[in-house]
Amino acid sequence: LAAPAPIEAAYRDVVGALVATLCSLNQQVAALEQQLAARFAAHPDAGILRSQPGLGVVLGARVLAEFGDDPHPYATAKGRKAFAGTAPVTRSSGLRTVVVARAACNQRLVDACYLWAFAALTASPGARRCYDAHRARGASHHQALRALGNRLVGILHGCLAQRVAYQEQLAWPATEAVTSVTRPRSAMTVRPVAPAARSAARSVSAVGRSDGSGNPHTARNPSRSSASSSSLSGPGI
Repeated sequence: LAAPAPIEAAYRDVVGALVATLCSLNQQVAALEQQLAARFAAHPDAGILRSQPGLGVVLGARVLAEFGDDPHPYATAKGRKAFAGTAPVTRSSGLRTVVVARAACNQRLVDACYLWAFAALTASPGARRCYDAHRARGASHHQALRALGNRLVGILHGCLAQRVAYQEQLAWPATEAVTSVTRPRSAMTVRPVAPAARSAARSVSAVGRSDGSGNPHTARNPSRSSASSSSLSGPGI
């Protein structure tokens, strides 16, 4: 069914105006990208950042902008990971210890590290091995990427502290045993804990403290019913 001629003319003008706007935006984006690349290349940390697997010009500049170029706020890799939001948070109360993903963080940097970890899967064999190991131990895709991002932030901190470029063999030794990944919520198990072992239950979070997976660990009082020792199923993170 053909529309009346005035309506066709109106739509033709609207589409023409939108196309002209998109063409202008594309030109501006290309110009900004050229300026970004030139200014980023002039930064003294650009070479180290560009050497990291998965970091290109745009994403590398974003990571640099969010972290900043002042090294003093990050005395250790742990501090940089906490600021990036990739390090998990441990919460303890009585007999229960839970390790969860960090909520209070720089969300722009969190998103950048997530994209960085995803891009590193095809750029670094070591990063791929780390991701696959976490997945094989039951972590979800998002949990494994958070853990990989946490590791990549630590590697970047070491490179910046030593003023050296990324080296695959040093960052991911072939014989390196990937740290144990805790079970996701869908396979969470609740077990009774003897009074003598309560102190050990409070330190369960150390298993996942460095992997960034944010998986929960739970221990409960042995006075609960025997049903509490059964496996609980729930949605994964």
